[in-house]
Amino acid sequence: DIIRRLEPFDCPLAIQNEYLQNVGYKDTKKIQQMGLCPDLSWLVKFYAGKPMSDGTYSRNQLTTYAYVRKGKLLHQWVRRLCVVSGTRLLIYRDKSKSTKPTVVQLAKGEVEEVTVKGHDRCLKVTSTQQGDRSVYLSFDSDTDYSKWLRKTKKATAKLPSKADLSNCHLEFLPETVFINEDLKCLNLRHNALKERPIEEDIYTIGWLDDLPKFHSLCSLNLADNNLSNFPAAICQMKTLTELNIASNKIREIPSEIVHMSSLQMLHIHNNHLNSLPTEMSEMSSLKILVLAFNHFTTIPEVLLQSQNSKSNLDSIIMAGNRVEKLPHEVLCRMQHIKKIDLRMNSLSLLPSETAKFHFLELVTHLDVRDNQIKDLDVRSLKSLEYLNCERNGMQSLQVNGSSLKNLYATDNVLETFSVNPKPEWLVNLDISRNKLPCLPSWASECFFMVKLDASHNVITDLPPRLFCDARKLKVLNLSHNKISEVPSDLQNCVLEDLHLEHNCLTLLPGHLMLQASKLKYLNLTGNDLQSVPQFSFTHSSRLHELYLSDNRLEDDSIPFLCTFTKLRILHIAHNRITEIKNRDIVKLENLLEINLSGNDLRTLPSNLGKHPKLQIIRANGNHLKELPDFKRANNLKVLEVGSNRLSDVSVTNLMGSQVKLLDISGNPDIMVKSSELRGLSSVKKICTVDMRGQNRSLLDLRQAPFESGGCPWQTGLSLTSGMRNKLGVSILNKPQFTNEVEGLFGVFDGGRNDEVIKIIDDVISDTVLEEARQGSSNQNSLKYAMLSIHSKLQSTGQKVGAAAAVCHLKKEDNHYSLSMANVGDVEVVVCRRGEVVPISRRFLVQSDHQECNRICKSDGIITEDGRVNGVTFQTRLLGSSFLYPHVIPDPHLVQMTLHHDDQFIIIANHGLWKYITYEDAVSQIKNIPDPVIAAKRLQDLAQGYGSKESIGILVIRLLLSEKERNKMKTILQKQFQAEQELLAVLKERDVVRD
Repeated sequence: DIIRRLEPFDCPLAIQNEYLQNVGYKDTKKIQQMGLCPDLSWLVKFYAGKPMSDGTYSRNQLTTYAYVRKGKLLHQWVRRLCVVSGTRLLIYRDKSKSTKPTVVQLAKGEVEEVTVKGHDRCLKVTSTQQGDRSVYLSFDSDTDYSKWLRKTKKATAKLPSKADLSNCHLEFLPETVFINEDLKCLNLRHNALKERPIEEDIYTIGWLDDLPKFHSLCSLNLADNNLSNFPAAICQMKTLTELNIASNKIREIPSEIVHMSSLQMLHIHNNHLNSLPTEMSEMSSLKILVLAFNHFTTIPEVLLQSQNSKSNLDSIIMAGNRVEKLPHEVLCRMQHIKKIDLRMNSLSLLPSETAKFHFLELVTHLDVRDNQIKDLDVRSLKSLEYLNCERNGMQSLQVNGSSLKNLYATDNVLETFSVNPKPEWLVNLDISRNKLPCLPSWASECFFMVKLDASHNVITDLPPRLFCDARKLKVLNLSHNKISEVPSDLQNCVLEDLHLEHNCLTLLPGHLMLQASKLKYLNLTGNDLQSVPQFSFTHSSRLHELYLSDNRLEDDSIPFLCTFTKLRILHIAHNRITEIKNRDIVKLENLLEINLSGNDLRTLPSNLGKHPKLQIIRANGNHLKELPDFKRANNLKVLEVGSNRLSDVSVTNLMGSQVKLLDISGNPDIMVKSSELRGLSSVKKICTVDMRGQNRSLLDLRQAPFESGGCPWQTGLSLTSGMRNKLGVSILNKPQFTNEVEGLFGVFDGGRNDEVIKIIDDVISDTVLEEARQGSSNQNSLKYAMLSIHSKLQSTGQKVGAAAAVCHLKKEDNHYSLSMANVGDVEVVVCRRGEVVPISRRFLVQSDHQECNRICKSDGIITEDGRVNGVTFQTRLLGSSFLYPHVIPDPHLVQMTLHHDDQFIIIANHGLWKYITYEDAVSQIKNIPDPVIAAKRLQDLAQGYGSKESIGILVIRLLLSEKERNKMKTILQKQFQAEQELLAVLKERDVVRD
């Protein structure tokens, strides 16, 4: 963060109160209370005096302990901490660097290798800028000696051409910088530099006015210095070719900028500009002008052609401005433009405007994402190579395909679109998340197309020669459509990634695997497949990942699936598999992960217990009674066998394996002795997960959970780290939060960081109780609890953040209430009468236009990849306070009365919601009484659809009425009866086989 000096009329208390209001504190009393909180100093702090900063040339420092003698013979050798940084030698008296160092300027000095009695490895360093002062350095090792010889010779041989003084809290430039008048590149980003005040009595050096002293400077970065005015002195710097003065508060560019005759690149984005001086049209060297995230309402004159213009600018880079129209008088002067970036403006581009697009015949790049363009007709842009029109609510799209290479039109409402002539040069096509009933007829004729994404549409049929004629097509995503048949013509297919999950497939082409021989990734989860094609292999398949969860596959498919010997990931969860034989599974010698959950398995192949590479086994929700011995599975890290019928299982043996995450919950007949766990905790860290978080986690679900009395809800959770080593998600699961009838639940997602969620876990319950004791309403107590946690994250919260959702269920006088607060992309949905009721808000850049406007008003930017200031996709988080005021912790709040026909609540992070819609999630689990099995099923499906992130899911099954309790009992009894019948059939099959 920038540390700035308080101005004479600044009021610290007013600054602090404004900060608290901006992060979410609206109540005056709470603001006053927070002002006394010691944790507040981690968010906003006032210093007496100025913080020390190290204004060195370089961050590439060399440090060691050496014996030092200061030239004269009478001086003794003393051991000191020595640091070479850029062109300076710093000698410290103590190892903590707490004292002021002796500074030796190395620029234009000398370094000699000398021999001194008793010191074999000795250098003599002489500073010509300090009166030929000499220092002798003696080193203990040859390694240090050679490193220091090279480093000091480099420092004295010539002055560096670059100086990086960014993030140094500088108000003035250090005098040492001006020694090097031949500096070429100077980075002063993220400081608090100022211009020399008129009333200065004593002349001092180090103001922005002194920058012209660098006669050879070519590149200058003054971004993020809180400048209100363009520094006039910069206009004198005629050698500059690149100037970055972005992310300030500049309202006007002086006309004198025209004197910067060598300037080629000018970055003035993220300021408060609404116009540019007309004189800039005379800057003939200027090639790049970045004007994004300012206040322009029209295209400035300097970018338009005129008789007197000498400008060579051919790009309009104006994302995040306020441009609403491109009138004829502007378009007719844009004939020289090749690139247009107008994303995140207010464009509607009416037919009267696009009719004049023939003036833009040179345009190759057009980016109009996140505008209000309902109908886009760019048929007149014959040179167009790149078009991005995502998230416009667009209903029709017409494009000229003569030169088109990249087309991105995701997240609109297109039912059809037109590209004429046929786009023969097309490489990437993304038309996902629309309402398209079919692919364009020319899709299979694009010879150069590498990637096609048409997921989340309503496509039923595919072009018959899609796989064979698209000779370079490597990635094809057709997931979440209504496709019932895959084309059988697969000759010359070069696909590597094929996504067909969540469709209506019942059969696959007989030679899909054989002819699509380059496939590495195949996803067929969520179809209606009863079998897979059977044939003998005569070649080596390249398939690495195969997803077939949520189909109707039976045992006869297993031998064929196990012929893919290079498989690393195999998901066949939620099918009808009853047996997997050792002779089949042993062929998968490269397997790293297997998911067998939700089948009818009674045993696991014993070979899984000695697989050399296997890291993850998931086999929840089967009929397992015993497990293989996993002591020889040297790489096994995750073993999930919850909700089975395990009985004769030695927990000690399981713990003796390499397993780090073990889930054996929901196995009523397992007896776990605390002594077994205590004895192993000292050997290594083991996590045994109780997926219910309540005392009756091992009870038979057919009885206790649905009896009246106690809390009228049951909970189940599922957690996985995905492909990451760290579990970045945690779950709060307290069905009985206090002595009252109330529960507290939550999911917290720290992304790739687990430090922040550990802190939240430790403080969340006490913080909610503390806020409730202060008399806040349920809704406000959650809000202020989350804001309080934001400050309790302390130094960790300054660097990283977490998405969060917290739900509080409580019995009131004659009803039950639900209070919810969320930030980030952890979301909450309620199922009411089988229908979805979303109650959270998804704080993501791409889905929340209001939040994008708030960020822009707070002088933040959204980078091209959709991140706030290039850091995060989320607009509200607990922590990440370095992104204030753009990212804040103020949560979305909901208070509602629960109905008797409310069935369950799902709280989950983006690892689920990114891959499964609310409607799919609800339909998948609404008839699953056991919330643990429901949570596990959602996790299996998310991973089956390709989720590799950390996933945290909490399902709260509501039993608010006798009708709902009886309904769940009936479903359980039917499931139990069907299970018993299946087990009887399997037992009979075993007898016949024997």
